[in-house]
Order: sequence, then C-alpha cells, then structure tokens
Amino acid sequence: MSEALVWKIIAASAEGFLVAVFAGAVVVWLFNNVLTQLRESPLKKVAPPALLPLAALAGAGHGWAAFHDWPRLGLPAWAGLGILLWCGFDAWREAARNRAAACWELRTAIPAVRTDYMARQFPQPLLSALPLNRQGRLRWNRTELPVLSPQDPGKEVCIVFLADFHLHPFLNTAFFREAIRLALGSEPDIVLLGGDFATKRAQAGEAAELLRSFRWPENTFAVRGNHEFWTRPAFFRRALAEAGIRLLSNEHHRVRTAGGREVLIAGLEDPYIPLTARKEARLREAIAAEDAEGGRLPRIGFVHTPESYARAAAIGCDLVLGGHTHGGQVRLPVFGTTISSCPVPRRFVYGRASVNGTMTLTTNGLGAYYGIRWRCPPEISEVVLTPRL
Repeated sequence: MSEALVWKIIAASAEGFLVAVFAGAVVVWLFNNVLTQLRESPLKKVAPPALLPLAALAGAGHGWAAFHDWPRLGLPAWAGLGILLWCGFDAWREAARNRAAACWELRTAIPAVRTDYMARQFPQPLLSALPLNRQGRLRWNRTELPVLSPQDPGKEVCIVFLADFHLHPFLNTAFFREAIRLALGSEPDIVLLGGDFATKRAQAGEAAELLRSFRWPENTFAVRGNHEFWTRPAFFRRALAEAGIRLLSNEHHRVRTAGGREVLIAGLEDPYIPLTARKEARLREAIAAEDAEGGRLPRIGFVHTPESYARAAAIGCDLVLGGHTHGGQVRLPVFGTTISSCPVPRRFVYGRASVNGTMTLTTNGLGAYYGIRWRCPPEISEVVLTPRL
C-alpha cells in the first residue's frame, strides 16, 4: 500500500469522524430543544443513543465520499460544529449554576438494578455494556440557599428531598431502603417526597410497604406524581397516611422546627391533573391569611415536575423543589442533559435555576427508567436554608 493511499485513508477517516460527531451534535440538540417539547410525540420516548447510529452512518458515508473524492456537503458539518459549541457552552453554564453544591458519593454496596432480571431481558454482552447503575452508587447533594429572614431567631433549616423511586421488577428495593435509611439518618428538620413511588400498578403494594417500613419524622410531607395518578391515586393517599406521611394536595402547612424556625410548606398537585383557577386562588388566599395572622414566613414549595414551577412562583414561594426529569438520566460529555421527560427549558432539568424571582432546584431522583443512568447517579438532595444577607 502506497504512502499516498495511507494518508488518503487517514484523511477520509478523520473527515468522516468529524462529520459523525457534528451530526451527533445535531441529533442531541434536536432532542433537547425540539422533540422534548412535543408532549405526545412517540419520538420523545426514543433515547438519543438510539438515534446516534444515524450520525455514525452519516460520518461513514461522508468518509467514503471523501476517499473517492466525491462532492460532499460542508454545510451540515459546519451547522453541527456550531450546535456542538452551543451545547458545550450550555453544559458549562449548567455546571456553573451548580458549582456551589457540595456533592459526595455514598457506596451503599447494594445494587440499584437487579441484574438477574435484566439478564433475562438483554443478552449478556449488551448487558455488560449498558450504563447501568448496578454498582449501587448514590450521590448526596448538599445545597445551601439563602431563604430565611436574617431577623428571625433560630438555626438553619435542613430539608431532605427524595423523589422518583419508580419501583419496578428490575429495581432493587433494598437499594431504596438503604437510601431512605441514609437520608433519615441525617436527622433533617423536614422531609419532602416528590412522588412517583412506583412505575406500574403491580408495584404499588411494594411501594406502600416500603413507605410503611420506616418511622418518618413528624414533619414529613409528600405530593403524588404522574404515575400515582396513572395507577392508583386513592391507594397512595391511604398508603401515605398509614405511613404517617402528610399528603399536601394543593395545600400548605406551617412547620416549626426543633431549632426554632418557622416555615410554610406548600405542595402543589401534579399538573397533569387539572388544578382549576378556583383551587389555586383558594391556596393563595389561605397562605395570605396565614401571613396576616402570624407574619410572612419563608415559603417552600415542592412539586413533582418542573412544569409546576411557574405555578409555585405565582403563589409566592421563595424556593420550589421538583423532580420527574431524573436529571436527564444520561448526561453526555459536552452535550450535557439528553432527555428532559417534560417540555421545559433545559435549565430546569437538573440543579439550580429560577423562575419569576423564585429559586428552583431539580433533583436527579432515586429511580430510573430501565435502570439506565450515565454520569447522572441516583441522588439524595439535602437543602439547607440559610439567612439572607
């Protein structure tokens, strides 16, 4: 093989590789910014890794054309480069927003995924290549947010937020039990549960048993997620009550912590179940009456999905916590978040953001669809409320 031919093969391969990367950037950008906005689109359920072979095919075709000196289209490559740079900038902005959070890894020694069940669904070579969180790695994310009034006496307020358990036959219940044990072991002032306790109706009983098996603190509150409403909403209302957990269904509760602080907790119901203007007005009036009686307290809202953030801001919440997105589940280098699971801007898929002056925080959650997570581990979110400067 002549030296000229070798260099031609190398040049064509490099050109094809770059086009594949740029085409992949187009695919991920389209998924992040277009397809996830289509609530009923079947394409929304297709993960970008399933579309990326198209990018590889485009790169291979471009490399073949380059080797034979055929005409090539340069515009898609340049468009892909531009999108790639934008995704990188967006991912950097997201990392900058969350840089103040203190994160550390907890090795539970309990697999999150039941690999024996998964082995029956996937061939072993594919199973070993999938980015499963079977190592049982759990992240503790601690974020300090200035919400409390500096004039009020008392200590800081510690809130633990857990969301998106998604019990399913391939998810190991012992992993969730260990995660809850670790979360409650930190002795938080308030525990908030963000819904989606079970993925399917068949696991509702198992989820209820998991909740009942713990002695929850007095100040433990929950909202139901979309999966509760899709399966057994009344059942989970009873299950939460039996576990000693107060369900806030478009309601609020005044909490006094052991450290002497008072805060107002508001739970907004899932947006897929219509919240009429009358109910929202009634909640706002009840909070206003609470303020008139005892003075304005810091308002902490929690919801299932970021789609409710604007509504929480409308009732005057200083901070609102949410889940549902699973943090994207798969976070690619440079591209960042891949799947948002709901039509919201990317900044609300994970971590800190704000809407209409209200601070927001979205957690990764504990469970995952099909147990697949990559660079997006299951997470316990600890939020420490500190006095405003």
